[in-house]
Amino acid sequence: MKEITNLSSSGSFDITSGSSFDHHNNNHKNQQVNHDILEGKKKKLAQQRETLGNTHLNTLISMKNIGVLLQGMGKLEEAQHYLEEALEGRRAKFGDLHPNTLSTIHKLGVLHHELKHYDEAQSLYEEALEGQTETLGNTHKDTCSTLFSLGILLHDQGQFEEARPVLEEALQGQREVLGPAHEDTLSTLHQLGVLLHDMVDL
Repeated sequence: MKEITNLSSSGSFDITSGSSFDHHNNNHKNQQVNHDILEGKKKKLAQQRETLGNTHLNTLISMKNIGVLLQGMGKLEEAQHYLEEALEGRRAKFGDLHPNTLSTIHKLGVLHHELKHYDEAQSLYEEALEGQTETLGNTHKDTCSTLFSLGILLHDQGQFEEARPVLEEALQGQREVLGPAHEDTLSTLHQLGVLLHDMVDL
């Protein structure tokens, strides 16, 4: 079973042209599609809970996927419930340092970041980062992704001096592992540029 890693909040379709009526109509269709997908996933999860149990890998994957889908739909409080349950199950099944656990810690941190729960987000990012550095290494793509998230969080809180070395470390690792033209590398490069611009404006 594949885990969802990201979902645009705009839905499943790329709306690039057309009238405002078409745009509204497509948005409505997108919302309905996501609602239908969500209901299907919830039914599947209920079946998995009954037949496999709450801590089976497939059940935990479904919990996380529903959380990510809800997060993409902007239903953050409901998403938090599913991600927290998925994390609790993964801690119990795999331990705190398993990559699946660490990726869920990071994802929950992103959710708290979106909710502007900055202290909770930073604590989760730092926990994920410590575990990823220990188990995966400094330049693993997951480690760099968490560094990127932590750098943005620090930037959002106005902690520019603290954010800079975090983003620079993420960029260095991404250039080494993913290459200079990878979208993640370019995203970090852009974010670092925005940070440096803001620092100059101080």
